[in-house]
Amino acid sequence: MHAQLTVVHMWEIDAAVGMGDLGEGNMDWQLLDVLETQQRRRMDELVQPLARKYPNAHVVKVFQDVSPAKGLTDLSREAQLVVVGSHGRGRLAGSILGSVSQNLIHHAECPVLVVR
Repeated sequence: MHAQLTVVHMWEIDAAVGMGDLGEGNMDWQLLDVLETQQRRRMDELVQPLARKYPNAHVVKVFQDVSPAKGLTDLSREAQLVVVGSHGRGRLAGSILGSVSQNLIHHAECPVLVVR
C-alpha cells in the first residue's frame, strides 16, 4: 500500500508568543525563531518512528502559522480522512470535544476521526 500520511502542526504566532492583538511591531523575533525551531524539531521526533514503521507510506510534514481550526479545515479539502486529537481545553472547557475538533466535525470536507 502506498499511502500518504500528512502530519500537521499549526500554530498562531501571536498566540504562541503571547502577543495577542499587540501586532507584529512588538513581536520578539528571536523568541519566535527559537519556538519555531523547537516545534519543528519536536515534529521531526514524532514523525521519524512513523516513517520507520511504515516505510511504504509517503510522509509529508505541514507546519503553518494559522489557526488549527482554519488550517485543518482548509487541508481537509484534499484529504480522505482527518484524524485529530482532542483534549477539550478550548473555549468550551469541560466539553467532550475541543473547539478545533468541533469545528472540523462541522466544516471539514472529508470524514473526521477524533481521538481522545
